[in-house]
Amino acid sequence: MIGNANRYSAIKDVEVYRQNSLKNIISRFFGGSSFNLVSTLTRDSSISTDELRELINMIEKKK
Repeated sequence: MIGNANRYSAIKDVEVYRQNSLKNIISRFFGGSSFNLVSTLTRDSSISTDELRELINMIEKKK
């Protein structure tokens, strides 16, 4: 406790929470397909060409 206020901190790591939330979104809205998610992002211009290139580089490094 700090003064009259309680101090709270996250129990889960932000990255773990982000991954779990994204898995849930992909499952619920994109039929469990990551491809459908990325395809939607590219169709409605939510992602720039530079961001797409960066994603492609990340995917190629993962192989």
